[in-house]
Formats: sequence, structure tokens, C-alpha cells
Amino acid sequence: MAKLESQPLSAEERAELEELRAEKARREAQEEARREREELAALRAERAKAEEAAANVAPRAPSPPPLAALRAERAKAEEAAANVAPRAPSPPPRSPRPPHLNLSLKRSLVPSPSSPSRAVTR
Repeated sequence: MAKLESQPLSAEERAELEELRAEKARREAQEEARREREELAALRAERAKAEEAAANVAPRAPSPPPLAALRAERAKAEEAAANVAPRAPSPPPRSPRPPHLNLSLKRSLVPSPSSPSRAVTR
């Protein structure tokens, strides 16, 4: 088998090979043409549908803007008319006060029972 693979093709085999390659190329070209025709038909149908939809749509009046947008516009106009500067942002809330520590000095002023000034003399 290795002998057959290493030998060049005969004239008859080469002609058969070229014939098969040509047939394959023709089939591929036909398939490509078929796919392109299908794509063309689909695109034409899509375009016709879009044109029909555009023709059937009657021109409508534009919808009114949302109420919130109108209110915001009106507030801006009133503020501009009054020539009022925008309010400064309020300062951040203060942090809570630390708890009050009752550091009474009374205890330190009262002598302890073992102190000499409290000693009872007899």
C-alpha cells in the first residue's frame, strides 16, 4: 500500500481527480446561489413588510410630557422668575453628645476611715 501512495498519479487518475474537483465546485456554487436567493427573498419580504407598516401608520399628535416633568419645569421657571438663589444644603446632623460622667470630687474630699484625721482619740 505504501508503494501506491508514493507513486505519482497516472494521467487517467489525474483526469478523474480534476473531474471530481470540478463537479464539487459546481455543487458548491449552486448551493451558494440557492442560499443567496433565499436571503434575497427574505430581505425583500422584510422590506415590503416595513414599507406597508409605515404606510398604515397614521401620523399622531405627540404624547404630552409626564406630569412630574411639567411640575419640575414650572418650579424652575418660578425660581428663576423670583431670582432666588438655591438654598444651601443643610449641615449634616450632629453626632450625639457623649454621656455625662459624674466625676464628683466629694469622695476624694472625704477622708477614709483609716486616715489619721478620723482617728478617735480616747
